[in-house]
Amino acid sequence: MADWSKPGLTDTYANFLTYIAARDTDLAAGMDPAKVTVTNPPANAIRWNSANGYWEFWNGTAWGVLAATYNVVAAQAVKLKTAVAIAVSGDVAGSASFDGSAGISIAATLPTVNANPGVAGNATTVPVVTTNAKGQVTAVSQTAISFPAVPVTSVFGRTGAVTLASSDVTGALGYSPPQPGGSGASGTWPISVTGNAATASKLVSTAGAGTYNWAGQSGQPSWLWGSNDGANFYVWNPANFSVNYCGPRF
Repeated sequence: MADWSKPGLTDTYANFLTYIAARDTDLAAGMDPAKVTVTNPPANAIRWNSANGYWEFWNGTAWGVLAATYNVVAAQAVKLKTAVAIAVSGDVAGSASFDGSAGISIAATLPTVNANPGVAGNATTVPVVTTNAKGQVTAVSQTAISFPAVPVTSVFGRTGAVTLASSDVTGALGYSPPQPGGSGASGTWPISVTGNAATASKLVSTAGAGTYNWAGQSGQPSWLWGSNDGANFYVWNPANFSVNYCGPRF
């Protein structure tokens, strides 16, 4: 609209009023280039550029942005022009889009750090758990329980493990082995010992530990093990035995 280099000293009064009126029109429109055409504006003139949406100033040769940032205080913002993504990361991960029009909820997900989920351990194994510095379980495995040999106390007056090298364990020991010469006539056999070993006073061998072998023997032994009442056991010398009424009678 206006040529801001006018009016000059040589302009007539009528032109002077026209030039001033044109300047007033430019100022009333904020010098907006979409509304008016400003010619020869003074240095540091300020205008509103509605096409760009910000204020500009004239540096003497061109229009530039008046400020890089404008502090605008709004009574109430409805929403952001462009939504932004808000995310969490680290030990948990998740994200959500936020534009200010409503609250958001971020569903955080824990990372998988253990490749062996599930139950570990049972009657014969125990779980082995590996954790990291943050307390997360990173691995779970299982290992067999090592059961120590439990000594049997006061079995035949001895303290220690009981091993039977043959199959002549019968009766009170709760096991009936095969006959001599049969299949499995030798080996280690399981036994069942019942009673209170801590207070046992019977079935005590004063000679110490011994091995019961199920194998037929020839000849006559020097001593025999036996009992008269089934409760008290002793050894006898067969040389002292007396056999009456044995053999043919004439």
